[in-house]
Formats: sequence, C-alpha cells, structure tokens
Amino acid sequence: MRWPIRPGRSACSTINTSGEVADDKVLKSVVVELGNGQKLPAGFKPHGTPATDHFWSLFWTIPADFPTGSLGYKVVATMNDGSTVEWVPFIRPTTQLMVVAGEPTPAAPK
Repeated sequence: MRWPIRPGRSACSTINTSGEVADDKVLKSVVVELGNGQKLPAGFKPHGTPATDHFWSLFWTIPADFPTGSLGYKVVATMNDGSTVEWVPFIRPTTQLMVVAGEPTPAAPK
C-alpha cells in the first residue's frame, strides 16, 4: 500500500497560511497510525525519475495474516516545536480502506 501525503503549511501552522508544502524543514515527522495502533513513519523525498516533485510518503506491505475488513487510520504531522496536527479520513466503513483476502491481480501491460 502506498501513502502519498502532502500536508500544507496552512494546515500545520497558524503563522504561515501560504499553502506551501510543509516539508522536512517545517515538520519533524509525519506518521500514519493504523487502527490497531501500528505506526508507519513517512519520509519527505523526491518522486519521479528524474525527480519532478517532493512529498511525504511511505510504502507498507499488508501482512498475509492481517485481518480483512475496514482499515482505520489517521495521519499525524509533528512540527519542530513538538505540536501536532491530525488528519482523519471519513469514518464510515464504506469510505475506509478495505483489506480483502487473496492475491492482487496485476494490471495488464499497456
């Protein structure tokens, strides 16, 4: 599972509301917290070859024995001063990420 995350400075700071990306100079960390308490740290890095963008992201492989069903999560951004901002998706089961049993079917080549 891939999580691209782009917190804006306006969401993470009451001082700067310019809408600029809150990079690793503004934020100490960005963590995805799963409903089971597991914490997945994101990194601020370049994306694309050659790099065309920078944003927070992480990759997580769902373990084979992970329970199926809705996967609750939230994103917690920690500023350099230790204060935090949380983002939580809609909490209705139909809008949550869903873990299903089985092997993924690769996309057909283009």
